[in-house]
Amino acid sequence: AVAYLGPVTSAYRQECYQQWVQEVVKQDMPCSVHFSLIQSVGDQVLTQEWHISGLPKDSFSVENAIIITKSNRWPLIIDPQGQATSWIKNSELQANRRVVTVRASDKDFLRVLENGIQFGQAVIVEKTGEDVDS
Repeated sequence: AVAYLGPVTSAYRQECYQQWVQEVVKQDMPCSVHFSLIQSVGDQVLTQEWHISGLPKDSFSVENAIIITKSNRWPLIIDPQGQATSWIKNSELQANRRVVTVRASDKDFLRVLENGIQFGQAVIVEKTGEDVDS
């Protein structure tokens, strides 16, 4: 269920947390009344490293980073200010991993994407339109 919280606003995310806590309490299951994804799944040392790499310090950004790093699927990041892209690039470079940036309109897009998958590189597809073909 956490993966579904990625594309929503911070206020809506908090509303979902509150609804989940209410449902858990109804079922007589033990839980914290004030749920925090950061406190439940986060790692303070890792979060500090993320901040050093350029991740904004607000809780919404930290929650998004947790969702990105803990999910089993590749994230689709809508990043008009470039903060997430900068954070990912800095984090990967600090870990001595190569980051490849490409645009869907580039003539060698498929080759770059295939090589990234084959060699386990982070591939950032920038300037993607509103529609993404599956």
